[in-house]
Amino acid sequence: MPKFDLAFFSSKKVKNYDLQLPRNPTTKILKGAEPLELGNPYSNTALLMVHGFAGCPNNFENLPQKLAELDIFVKAILLPGHGTSPLDFEKVSVDILLEAVVDNIIDLKKLYKSVIVLGHSMGGALSTLSYAKTNFDGLILASPYYGITPNPKLILPPEKWIQYLSPFVRWVFTPPEQQPILRQEVATKIISYHWIPSKAGLVAMEIAERAKRDAILAQITCPTLVIHSKKDSVACPNAVAQVFEKIQSQQKEMVWLDNSDHVIFWDYDRDLVTTKISEFIMNIKKEKSI
Repeated sequence: MPKFDLAFFSSKKVKNYDLQLPRNPTTKILKGAEPLELGNPYSNTALLMVHGFAGCPNNFENLPQKLAELDIFVKAILLPGHGTSPLDFEKVSVDILLEAVVDNIIDLKKLYKSVIVLGHSMGGALSTLSYAKTNFDGLILASPYYGITPNPKLILPPEKWIQYLSPFVRWVFTPPEQQPILRQEVATKIISYHWIPSKAGLVAMEIAERAKRDAILAQITCPTLVIHSKKDSVACPNAVAQVFEKIQSQQKEMVWLDNSDHVIFWDYDRDLVTTKISEFIMNIKKEKSI
C-alpha cells in the first residue's frame, strides 16, 4: 500500500525529491521520459500512443520501436504535467489532458489515411473519450482504467478513500520498487512519479467516470482491441469487461492476460501483447489500403 503523508510534512519532501530527478536542462523532461516519433513518416498509417497516470512513453517499454517496424508512423506523446515534475502534475485538469490527446489525433488525421490510437491505463480512458470528439480508424485499450480494482482490506471502495482523504493528504508516496507488475526485477526501470498529488487522483477518477458513460461508449464503432490482465491490481477488470460489452463496434476483441499486472508492456505477457497489437494494426492497415 502507498505510504500517506500529511501535506505539511510531505511538501518539503516532494520539493527535495523533485530537485534530485535527472532531467534535460533545456526541455525539463525527465531522462528516459521523452516523447517518441518513430517509423515511416510517409506511411499511410499512424499510431498515436497515450500513456497512463503519472507515467510516460517509457511505460510502453520497447513496443513503440517494435511497432515502428510495421512500416507505420508511431507517435508516443507525453501528456501535460507528466514526465517533468510532480508539481506540474498537480496542475492538470481533465480538459487539459483530453485536449492534448484530441489535438494530436486531429493533427495525424491531416497527414495519414489511417489513424489508430493506443491508450494505456488512464490513457485508455482518454482515448475512449477522444473518439467522441474526433473519430479515428482503430482503438487499442491496454489495461484501460475505468475504475480502481477493489481491495477488501480497505472496506470502502478506493475511490471513496481518495475523495475523503484528498482535502487532508496532498501527496501520496509509492516506492519505485512497488510498480504494479509481476515481473518485479524490472520495476525500477519503469519511469513514473513516485510522489502523486491527490488532486491528480481526483482528475483521473473523473476521466474514468466520463469515459465509461453509455453515451460515450455507444459512439465507438471503429475496430477495437481491449487487452487486460485478470490480475490487474490498479484498473478494475470487471469495469473493463462492462465497458467492452457496451462498445458498439462490430469488430471488437477482448484479450485476457493471466501472467501480468497493470503495466503489461513490461510484464510476463509482453510478447503476447505485442503480437495481438501488431496483428490488429496490420489488419487495419491492409483494409485501408484496399
